[in-house]
Amino acid sequence: MKDVDRISRLYATLTNRERAILVFKHLVEGDKEEVRRIVGSVPMKSYRCADLEYERLYDGIWDMGKAYEAEYWFLEAMASRRMLGGLYLDKRGETEESEKAFQDFSEYAMEAQALDAALEDICEEQGLDVSVVRKFGGTDGELYFRPKDLDQEMIEKYKTRLSRAGGFLK
Repeated sequence: MKDVDRISRLYATLTNRERAILVFKHLVEGDKEEVRRIVGSVPMKSYRCADLEYERLYDGIWDMGKAYEAEYWFLEAMASRRMLGGLYLDKRGETEESEKAFQDFSEYAMEAQALDAALEDICEEQGLDVSVVRKFGGTDGELYFRPKDLDQEMIEKYKTRLSRAGGFLK
């Protein structure tokens, strides 16, 4: 028992970093009693901060906006790359390869349209101004073209991604 007390007192002299490393080690090893002792040595503090619900909602909106931004610019870059590749191949007379590149461009452009449609749906559901989220992502919502029949499955895929990023899905 004296050794346990001595070890517990030793934990009180450790830095938070050292404690965190030890807790992780003992958690992985399944030593719940040692985890309890280490966690018990962590100094307790009181904090004053913004309401947790507000913080979660704000962080969710921010994270969803960043997810939209990342997806949008990835799709934009891939579409542009395929368009330029198609033009280059066409100029060289490589018709079959250029048609494939233009088809790839169309697919990336459709993905971007589905992403934007998903953003519009989520913003409407959450009471967000879609133009503000687009501006946050550095976009203006102007995409290559607006097809009449967007693939609903593709839209749902992006709604799920953006909703998860924002924490809107429970």
